[in-house]
This record gives sequence, structure tokens and C-alpha cells, in this order.
Amino acid sequence: MGASPFFGLDIALRGLQASRTALDVISHNVSNANTPGYSRQEIHLSPTDPFTVPSFWRPMDVGQVGTGVKVDSIERMRDQSIERQIRTSTYLLKEYEAREGVFQRLEAIFNEPGAVGLSSLINDFFNSFQELSASPESMVVRAQVKQNGESLSEYFNRLAQELSSLREDTDDNIRVVVSGINTILRQLGKTNELLRGVTASGDNPNDLLDERDRLLEELSEYIDIGVVESTDGTVNVYMGGRVVVQDEIVTELAVVDDINNNYYASIKMENDLLGSDVAVGSGELKGLIDLRDNTEFGIVSYQNDLDDLSYYITSYVNTQHQQGYGLLNEGNNHNFFAAPAATNTALNMSLDAWILDPTRGLSRIAASTNSTGVPGAGLSGDGSNALAIAQIQNSTISQLGGSTFNEYYDTMISQLGVYSQEESNKVGNQDFLLNQLYNFRDSVSGVSLDEEAAKMMMYENSLNAAAQVIHVIDEVYDTLIGLID
Repeated sequence: MGASPFFGLDIALRGLQASRTALDVISHNVSNANTPGYSRQEIHLSPTDPFTVPSFWRPMDVGQVGTGVKVDSIERMRDQSIERQIRTSTYLLKEYEAREGVFQRLEAIFNEPGAVGLSSLINDFFNSFQELSASPESMVVRAQVKQNGESLSEYFNRLAQELSSLREDTDDNIRVVVSGINTILRQLGKTNELLRGVTASGDNPNDLLDERDRLLEELSEYIDIGVVESTDGTVNVYMGGRVVVQDEIVTELAVVDDINNNYYASIKMENDLLGSDVAVGSGELKGLIDLRDNTEFGIVSYQNDLDDLSYYITSYVNTQHQQGYGLLNEGNNHNFFAAPAATNTALNMSLDAWILDPTRGLSRIAASTNSTGVPGAGLSGDGSNALAIAQIQNSTISQLGGSTFNEYYDTMISQLGVYSQEESNKVGNQDFLLNQLYNFRDSVSGVSLDEEAAKMMMYENSLNAAAQVIHVIDEVYDTLIGLID
């Protein structure tokens, strides 16, 4: 006695259902071919357990009979080693891009070389004293000296203000980045909760895993992270060695105004506001913090350099100006520039009120030298003090590393150019590497419409064949029923 003729119906139905499920997976792949972060899904089929046909003539029967096919799993195609490399390359790229952007803004602020820049204004200022030394009695030349002094001071003021604004903008961006980080952390906590629920039922949460990886990659744009994955697909996330996501529990970052750093943002853990700052190793946040605070190449370093340059121009010119006399009988020991401020020197640089006087200011410019030291009216043909001031431009200033004013400024601008070019090169190299990793990932996880079309035809044929088997079995039923009737 053999197997029942109805036995084949279950086999055909299993084949029909498996092919239908495979077509559903293919449809899902095709629909998400252009969805960012989507991983191609594949169906895995295997034979169901075979059936041993009971028979009185068992020794003469064929043995076990297959019972059809089953869907073992639907899995996403993802290589986690590539994902880790992408996250590493991403936070490096974003760090370099953040620096590059700020360096480009710094270059735009200084605008060197340019027809109207600090270097040319320094030249104009000292050149006007050179001209005054030849015509100390000329009110036209004196007016030019005053104008050039005002232009130089105002340019220092403008540069200092723009650097301060850039630093404040960078601090604002840091706060925005921290807010973005916290948003992603909350989303990861929620995703962990959903993952735990789905895996508990024995399913593969493929789309949730894609969402998890997308969030981790987005988070890596902001800051370098450590990720530990559990068997249920949930992840623990670490920043600077501190856990920020553990299962569904999220510890957000907090921004604290640092009273020791102009009330700029410092980054703490929300549960440890008085503790140490979060260690930021890379990412956009690292790039922004470096450019805001680093005293070697950050914005503050250019503020300090500009203040030093302003301070010593002011001090050296004033010291020499005090040695000379104007056209009036008002003695010496008067400043040309206002005494330099102890802080924010460039921002506060200006001409002294003695020179700004609208009626006597031009005559008070000390172009001459009274060799006897006796205050007098000054000598109209004596421009020796103006010449001494002009010669300060080419003097080496020990406080500026033995450079002249122009050399010090040129070195500052040259170094800025070097830093900017270095970051641009890093961005280009890292972007190339990241694109290569994207290509590797696409080769594993990407959806090929041609491949999906080929699979679609294959499973469509399988489905039609299973349906045909069912049709044949239906005819067998009809025949059997007819025989019974």
C-alpha cells in the first residue's frame, strides 16, 4: 500500500507558499532599492522533513518521500566589519570637514593677499610716516597719517570682531550638534526596545536592524562611538568610555556654560554635570571644539596672534611718538594710539584722544625731535621722529619672536593657508576612502534590479509550477470521486 494521493497537495501548497513569500521579499527589495540604509533581504529555503510511507510491503517500497519546502529565514545582507569601517571613516571625515569649513571662513576673514588687507594697511600706515618725515609741516600729509592710523585701527577692530563672531558661531554649532546627538540617542533607545520585542517572538527584525545601523552611522558623523551588539540585535553605545545607550536606557549629553572659557559650551553627561567633560575623540564635534579652543591652530590662536600684533604696533609707535613734538608748544610724552588694553587689544585699538582732537589733533602728531629736550614749537623742517616711527616697521620685535610686524603677520597667514590645505587634503582622501567603503557595502547590501528581476522570474515559474501541480491533483480528486460515484 503506497502513500495517499492527497499527500501531494500539501507539498504543492508548501511550494506555492514559499514561492509567494519569496516574491514578497523580492517586491520589498525592489521597492527599497533607493532607500538610504536599506539592506537587501534574501529568503532561505530548505526541504521539510521527509515522510516514510507506511506499507505492508515495506521491503519492496521506495522508502522516504519528500514533503516539500519551508522558509527557514529571511535575512538581510550586511557585513558588520564594513559597517564598523564606515563609522570610523565617517567620523574622521566629518571632523576634517568641520575644520576645513572653519579654516575657509578664517581665510575669508583675513582676505590675504588682497588689495585691502591688514598687511597693506600696515604698509600704508608706516609709509605715511615716511612721507611725513620729508614734509613734517604739511597738514595734508598729517591728515593722511591720521587717516591711515584710523584705518589700521578699524581694520584690527573688524578682524577681532569677526573672529569673535566666528568663535561664537562655532560654539552655537557645538550646541546644535549636541542636540542632534541626543535626538539620535533617544531614537536608538526606542529602536532597542522594538528590537527586543521582535526578536523575543523569534523573528528577524531586518528593517529595524537597518534603522539601528542607520542611526549608528548618523551618530558617527557627530562623535566617535563604541558599539557592542547583543544577540537580540540591541546595542550598547559608548562615548569616551561612558555608556550612553544601554538597552532602552539612554543617558543624554548636557551642555554646561563654562565660566572659565567665556561661557562657551562644555560637554557633560546629564547625570554628572559637575564631573569631567566627555572625552570627544573625533567627529564633527571634535573638529568644532578644536577650532573653537585649540591654542595652536584654533580661532583663539588667531585672536591671540592678532592681539599681540596690535599690542606691539601700538606700544612701539607710542613709545617713539612720546619722544617727539608736534607743531604746537604742548610738550612731548603723548601717545599716538590709545594705550593698549590688557585684553582684546585688537578689538579696542584706536587713536589716542590727543590725536583725535578735531582742531589740534593733526598738529599734535609728533614728527620732529627736540634734541635739547626743551619743549618748544617744534621745527617745521624736522621730521626725524616721523622717520624713526616709519623705521619701526622694519625693526625686529623680540616679543614677536624676532620678526618684523609684517613678517609676523605673513607667517600667521601662511600657517593658516597650510592648515587649510592640509584639512582639504584630508577631506579629499577620507572622502575617497569612504566612497570605496560605500561601494563595498553596496556590493553586499545593495539591491540590483537586474538580479531581482531574474529571481522574480525564477520564483514566478516555481509558483506557476506549484499551481499546476495543485491543478493536476484537483483532477485526480475529480477522477477518484467519479469512481466512487
